[in-house]
Amino acid sequence: MRIVITGGHFSPAYSVIQKIKSDNDILVVGRKYAFEGEVNETYEYKVCQRERISFKEINAGRLQRKFTLHSVPPLLRFPRGIYSAYKILMEFKPDVIVTFGGYVGLPVAVAASLLRIPVVLHEQTQRAGLASKAIARIARVVCLSYEASREYFKNANTVLTGNPLRSEIFEDNALPLAITKPFIYITGGSTGAHFINETIYSILPELLNKYSVVHQTGNAAEFNDFATLTQFKKTLSLEYSKKYTVSEFFSPQEVASFFQNAVLVISRSGANTVLELMATGAVGLLIPLPHGQKSEQKDNAKLYVNTGMGEFLEQKDVTREGLVALIHAMINNREKYAKKAADASKYVHQDAADKIIEQIELYGKRGSSGVRPT
Repeated sequence: MRIVITGGHFSPAYSVIQKIKSDNDILVVGRKYAFEGEVNETYEYKVCQRERISFKEINAGRLQRKFTLHSVPPLLRFPRGIYSAYKILMEFKPDVIVTFGGYVGLPVAVAASLLRIPVVLHEQTQRAGLASKAIARIARVVCLSYEASREYFKNANTVLTGNPLRSEIFEDNALPLAITKPFIYITGGSTGAHFINETIYSILPELLNKYSVVHQTGNAAEFNDFATLTQFKKTLSLEYSKKYTVSEFFSPQEVASFFQNAVLVISRSGANTVLELMATGAVGLLIPLPHGQKSEQKDNAKLYVNTGMGEFLEQKDVTREGLVALIHAMINNREKYAKKAADASKYVHQDAADKIIEQIELYGKRGSSGVRPT
């Protein structure tokens, strides 16, 4: 089969790509840069380059819930996104489109409907966003991460698959030799989280007094956090410098080992991050992104906290002193959180990628009367 994969967060998409049989042709349609004017390449583009996965860039406008003057430029880009997607699909001639939602996935799904190519949608979140709801009207099937999401797709064909996680999360991964225990792992996701980076910067000496710190900053050029924190590391004493590891990105194996071995993970609360915490039994302190469709990250954080595995702070409530106190309190009471890991496992579907691939094969092999390979 010829398969186009697009939209949403790339982590679950890549988990599916890793398990698709090698005799299939895969094309990823996505963003080369996370934001307009950026010079740093996206995680999805870097992975595709590294793994030699075919990649086509698309420039699509984000859907806005409220119409304002700021809504106009993205709205004008949307038809251009459909046209670009149409050209890509005409050239590649896929059997099936697999989209993980989001504003990048919508124009590809619309172009697919014009060409009568079947679409499989995967929904990561508990509450569907605008793009996913629109794509669901086109999709042959909607694969759900949570049973609770079904109510947002009442008129669609749905199947519960779970959210696919990278295979490394379920493997035993050796901790890099340079990392000493006990350590705190801090991450803001592939693009980083400036608020978290800035806050950690202000309390690093207090943390390093008791723990090692492993810090993934992301590479957002707007803030240049990695350079700032790298420079700060040079000002630390030799003892503290050895205990502080900072990088824009870590490999999937490294991230899995950090989740499996950290005394505490401090992070945003994206869907994949929360499920990876649950899968590895990691104790986490989550600071949800304060904006986003329907407070998606806050919902994820609440789900995680309700399992008993950790805590969350809204960004507006974070203070330097309060954060330090909560970090120490959570680590001192770590066993209380860790013993709840078994209760959280019900949300983790280790076979999620396989279940999604079943749907891809079902609808891809059925074919359509649209554009076919010649």
